[in-house]
Amino acid sequence: MRNNGAYSARLLIETPVPILRCPDILPESDVNTPCGRIYMAIELMYLQPEQNAEYMKLYITLTEELVAAVPSMTPILQEISPLVISGEYYKALQKMKLLLKREKNLLELASSAT
Repeated sequence: MRNNGAYSARLLIETPVPILRCPDILPESDVNTPCGRIYMAIELMYLQPEQNAEYMKLYITLTEELVAAVPSMTPILQEISPLVISGEYYKALQKMKLLLKREKNLLELASSAT
């Protein structure tokens, strides 16, 4: 479902199916960084709850790798992980946007330093 018009629309969705707005979807082509992969794992937990256990294992592995590589990311991940564990995936995705922004800044700093 997409609103291509210039005006906002009010929708009532009468289904338990999870829905993400376009700005909240990370295209698969953009999943090329550690934080992007974590975002995608959370996105998949939200959209495919039947495979939650598989994506949770992936999430844990990816966050452990990120903390080992970039310990300064730990405080933000400590805010995100309780949301993921409690099944508040949408809120976790919103917090992940902060982590993606921080990662982008760190990568830009690293590339400008070389």
